[in-house]
Amino acid sequence: MTSFTSGSRKKQVRFQTKDDLVLLREVLAKNPFQNKSAWNEIASAVADTRSNLQVDARRVRERTHLLIDQHKKSNADSLKSSGIDEEYGEKETLLDEILSLVEDEEKQKEKQKEKKETEENRGKDIRKRAMENLTPKKVMMILTMPPHQRETVPEI
Repeated sequence: MTSFTSGSRKKQVRFQTKDDLVLLREVLAKNPFQNKSAWNEIASAVADTRSNLQVDARRVRERTHLLIDQHKKSNADSLKSSGIDEEYGEKETLLDEILSLVEDEEKQKEKQKEKKETEENRGKDIRKRAMENLTPKKVMMILTMPPHQRETVPEI
């Protein structure tokens, strides 16, 4: 059994409201949902706000996702209690904008996935039609070949 030394575990970070605001402003400015390496820049910008605040890209990313999840939940709760006017602060406004960035990025990924699936289906269809045009003798010859040689079959 191994024991952990006090230096192997990072100190727990307590984010203050002003840290969250700096974090959200940086996230909105750098859009790390599009460029994952931006989390490092955001972490250093947030760490510069307080002398005793030491955060890395992972902590900043996890804190951002936690704030987004809490915001989504509070939005759902406020929809249930309709008719109540709520004051929106800077934090909520920033979270709304970040949430739209996340949703836009998810839509982009979905479009790319659909495009890839369409291309794969088109390729499968072309291969299927090509196999249908082959005579049974040619098909058997190709199917009995090792896979690495199938690509080099000459046209007959």
